Amino acid sequence: MNLLFISNDPSTKKDLSNFLQLYFDKVLYIDNTKKCHKALKKEKISLIILDVNDTYFSELIFLQEFRRIDTKTKIIMLSNLSNVHFLIELISLRITKYVLKPINLKYFREIIFSAIDEIKKEQYDNNIVYLVENYSWNIALKKLFKNNVAVYLTKSEITIFKYYCNHRNEIFSYFDILDILDRDCEGDVNKAKMILKRLRKRLTPEIIKNIYGLGYRFNTTSCKNSSKHSH
Repeated sequence: MNLLFISNDPSTKKDLSNFLQLYFDKVLYIDNTKKCHKALKKEKISLIILDVNDTYFSELIFLQEFRRIDTKTKIIMLSNLSNVHFLIELISLRITKYVLKPINLKYFREIIFSAIDEIKKEQYDNNIVYLVENYSWNIALKKLFKNNVAVYLTKSEITIFKYYCNHRNEIFSYFDILDILDRDCEGDVNKAKMILKRLRKRLTPEIIKNIYGLGYRFNTTSCKNSSKHSH
């Protein structure tokens, strides 16, 4: 995880830097928001800490522009401002936490630990496709699990899961399977049909749902531990 720390206050950097470097792969220090765009293009940032001074206009403009293109990256703001209008604006910009200065280091550490936990959970969830009957597909590992236990898949079955869990709302036919398993099926649609039939029988037919008259679709759910049969 990479952290972007925007501050022109040397004492704030000094107080927090050693701690932050323990928990992030890279900490990028920038002294004003005008330099942020280059850093954000160059590095994948998981968390932004923005230290706001009394003249907060440039920081507010930066946040407004940033939120137009990125609504998910977490932002922790440090400031001694308690201006009501400013705080209301921050709510609309989905600031993760607002920390008043002078900073209570114990409280600040708790906020950072909480943000890291949330980031890790989101990164994990983004790699997981939840399916019915407590199955899940891990995109990064390219593995299928049932109740968190790995399920053996053949090379052809892995290819099917890789493609259609990345296109999870797509309805497909045997001919579509033939296209992605070209070498394995040797151009024979009956082989594609048998691979899909065996896969559904070995796992559960509900995991790849038959959409009458149209084809098949992976039956995903919005959360883990679901036994619902449709989504």
